[in-house]
Amino acid sequence: MIEERIVELMTDMVALKSRTGTKEENLASDYIFHFIRELEYFREHPQMCGNSLVEGDHLQRHIPYGLIEGNSKNTVLLMGHFDVVDEGDYGD
Repeated sequence: MIEERIVELMTDMVALKSRTGTKEENLASDYIFHFIRELEYFREHPQMCGNSLVEGDHLQRHIPYGLIEGNSKNTVLLMGHFDVVDEGDYGD
């Protein structure tokens, strides 16, 4: 079931030690990239996905991406924030 798969993916990602401001942020980007790369479309079109290095970033972080070409000139863009923010950033 899709709900079970979503819970499994979220559980896996939450378990990653991908804390903001550390090189370990790449654990999350690598996880997402490997997930994308295993989707059927990207197995057939591997050139349409990647894990792009953020130029000039002192932590050498990456941004995972995937592009699915359709038959329209319209574009849908999905993006999100996936690293861990320290609870100290918010206080008690």
